[in-house]
Amino acid sequence: MKKILFILLISTYNFSYSQDVIIYVQAKHENTAVELDTIIIENMNNGSIANLYNLPVGHTNYEINLSQGAEVNSIFQNTIANTSFRVIANEIGLCSFNIISNDPNSIKVELFDIKGQLLYSANSQLNSGANAFEFQHGYAGLCILKLTTENDVYSIKTVGDGYSATGLINANAHQNDVLISFKSIKSEFTYNLGDTIKITAKKHNYHSNTIIIKPENGENYKIYLSCPCAGIPTVTDYDGNIYNTVQIGNQCWMKENMNTTHYADGTEILDGTGIGTSGMIYEYSKYYFNYGDNPENAIKYGKLYTWAAAINGYVTNNDELLYGVRKGICPNGWHVPSDEEWLELEMYVDDSILTPDIWGYRGIDAGEKLKSTNNWQDYSNTDMFGFCATPSGEKKYSFLDHSYYFTGLNTNSAFWTASGYGGGGIARDLISNSKQIIRSQVFSSQGYSVRCIKD
Repeated sequence: MKKILFILLISTYNFSYSQDVIIYVQAKHENTAVELDTIIIENMNNGSIANLYNLPVGHTNYEINLSQGAEVNSIFQNTIANTSFRVIANEIGLCSFNIISNDPNSIKVELFDIKGQLLYSANSQLNSGANAFEFQHGYAGLCILKLTTENDVYSIKTVGDGYSATGLINANAHQNDVLISFKSIKSEFTYNLGDTIKITAKKHNYHSNTIIIKPENGENYKIYLSCPCAGIPTVTDYDGNIYNTVQIGNQCWMKENMNTTHYADGTEILDGTGIGTSGMIYEYSKYYFNYGDNPENAIKYGKLYTWAAAINGYVTNNDELLYGVRKGICPNGWHVPSDEEWLELEMYVDDSILTPDIWGYRGIDAGEKLKSTNNWQDYSNTDMFGFCATPSGEKKYSFLDHSYYFTGLNTNSAFWTASGYGGGGIARDLISNSKQIIRSQVFSSQGYSVRCIKD
């Protein structure tokens, strides 16, 4: 399973609100449309949030009006297609929707079970303009809510919570309580043109993903969801840290950087706090570092390791690494990826990388596709395959005073491979404002991140 594509089309929608910004949302797995469970929209300027969860069952196209409180409508879900009907939320026991009527109108509300048995029927009135409603029911199981006006018919799949309720009760619902109520809905989400928006897409059994954008009419936006490795959603290290997994092509990777202070057999790795500030670090030293010597950074980004610590040894002849794997700091069943395994990853996400031996900047957009969509200074990253490379920085050697310093938090991400070259380790670097990936050979005493790959 390669990836899920989540498409958002933003444009001006001249329906009732001439200045509205509408987001059209479609989720896809490769070329197949799929349903989403939740869409969360957060305005980063004012902190307001719209949590659009339990979206209409059986539909894959959604319309979201940012300007009107992030109202959501399931496109083409109606018996008669009519853009005057919008589903705002559809969760267990509750369905919220809007109906816009040109004139005063009536509405008939009917609830059916999946066999077609009528469970509830009621009538209400529509005012001219926008009408916002909530429909609550306690009938257990999947139901069909049918809404009939003088001009249109709409149907929604909805699930009851099965709880007893006080209020209107349908005596023919096999003693399952049904509570029906209509009331105005006011979303807490507010949006003004120029605000920065965070959009998160979620689906069960897939990794969620987030983009941060400043919407402009007519622009297209994409969110990619990835899948955990089959049968291995997480892995735990000796310290009890839990890492998510992600399947990328034929490889199973950890989705987060290593944060352990022990090898899998319980052997401690040396704490490198304060080490190297006034002199060289011995190339065989097995140190871990917290960025800036601050343990709080490791919680978010993982730890940095010398190459000897990462591979649990020191290798001057790279032929030793070409046969077999280097377990290093990884948990049992996992190992530090070789230069060749990193190359396989790069070629899978960026088919423009054809020459494996090239040093420096490589390909076209491997970096953009591997970097997380959060925390980086640039928001252009897609994290298309779920690798989620975070800008964890590095501990770097200074030629000027022969000491070490931390640099690159929120702008750089550097990973050790298990392969060596010229007495140092081979690494991969990702940097802000570049879509490419960098293959480099660096001093083994520097502090880099480590991602593990399944044996």
